[in-house]
Amino acid sequence: LVAELESANPTTNPTTSAKLDGSWMLVYTTNGGSSAGKLGPFVGEVEQLIRIAGRDEADADYINYVRIGGGAVEGALTATWDVLSEDK
Repeated sequence: LVAELESANPTTNPTTSAKLDGSWMLVYTTNGGSSAGKLGPFVGEVEQLIRIAGRDEADADYINYVRIGGGAVEGALTATWDVLSEDK
């Protein structure tokens, strides 16, 4: 299903498109780490803020916010990414 969705995407270079800009809630991942909302035995909500618009490609970044207990505990991680394929 994911491959079908990728092939139907009309966006050129989706990995660097300003259309990614904004706040996204993580609803599915195969990642087992803390950026997936898993901190020890606890699982929280993950929001990812992607910042591309108005920035050079090298300055684009994202912030992962992990909230546990309805926001009683919150952690944040700022990072960048390497584009491995322009079409995925």
